[in-house]
Amino acid sequence: WVRLISLQNKEFKLIYDEGLEANNEFYDLDSDPYERNNLINNKAYSEKINKFTSIIKEFLKITGHRSKLREKIKELKKIGEI
Repeated sequence: WVRLISLQNKEFKLIYDEGLEANNEFYDLDSDPYERNNLINNKAYSEKINKFTSIIKEFLKITGHRSKLREKIKELKKIGEI
């Protein structure tokens, strides 16, 4: 059993594999709306990838409820973090 968690905003999407981070995927939805070019190893996106990953890890640490993640995302958007 694999637990995948997705986090996205209008520009980017991270698919996080809780079992094996090497399977994570990151997409620039503006330039790649069909998610064909996985940017997870692209250093130009490392800061954004780290931010998205830290949000998901914090969510997993705090709770198993997806509603808590949505609340955290709204909070971070308000302060311009994502």
